Amino acid sequence: MPFWRGEDIQKRGGALIEPFSDEQIDCNAYVLRMGAKYFGTSDGAISDGKIQAKTVLAPAESFVIPPGQFAYLLTKETIKVPHDAMAFISMRTQLKFEGLINVSGFHVDPGYEGKLLYAVFNAGPSAIAVSEDERLFKIWFCDLTTLPVAESEKSKFRKRPQDGIYDIDNRLIHGMSPPIVSLQGLAEDIRAQQRSLANLESSVNAKFDAQRPTLDNLTTIYRTLTISLAVAAIVGIMGLVFPTAVHEGYALEAWLFSQPASPKHVAKPPGQIPSKPPQGHAPTP
Repeated sequence: MPFWRGEDIQKRGGALIEPFSDEQIDCNAYVLRMGAKYFGTSDGAISDGKIQAKTVLAPAESFVIPPGQFAYLLTKETIKVPHDAMAFISMRTQLKFEGLINVSGFHVDPGYEGKLLYAVFNAGPSAIAVSEDERLFKIWFCDLTTLPVAESEKSKFRKRPQDGIYDIDNRLIHGMSPPIVSLQGLAEDIRAQQRSLANLESSVNAKFDAQRPTLDNLTTIYRTLTISLAVAAIVGIMGLVFPTAVHEGYALEAWLFSQPASPKHVAKPPGQIPSKPPQGHAPTP
């Protein structure tokens, strides 16, 4: 199962790839170009949420694949894989480094005739620009085990010419038209919300600073009124409590310092005989 050399690809030329150019042979691979049709999903930022559809490109027209989005890319060249060979496909290395990944498969069946439809996904952090006629894809060919020519041509284990792809089938893009939210899109939405909140905060702070003198005056008036009311309340309470306290103080002082009066001795007139003391009591000396 040897792979073809560049000389093998050159020898077959237009019978293998149409249109064919020797300049697109890269070692033992052939470089395919971007065709005039593509379909790409959107995160809503590029198309403002409009429904996506197949796009026909003008010569050299460019488009972008946003980060986290998916696209179908149709080649410009038509491929004719011999019934006794198969092919392998991939993206060019530079596109891989940018994050564009081929998710459509990696081989082409024996006997296939038609354009190649690449399904790609942008796994990178930035949008990737692609243009019509740009050299994007690679294809390698290799031989299968040997069978008699007649048997190989009639084999049921091969593709037929009518199986080829020449357009992006609407069935492939059914249900893929609405915007697809990606992690990058969500991150950008969060950053936009943060910027909006920062702008709102700045606006509120500016308005608050403009009203600060008025607020300071109102605060001073409020504090003055509060202190005045507190003082008035204290004075009122003291006015009610102080007279009662003074009166009770005088009463307490009178009670503490008052003494009981001593009985006075009354002198008896001369010649008066003292009265007898009551019985049972000793006479007073």
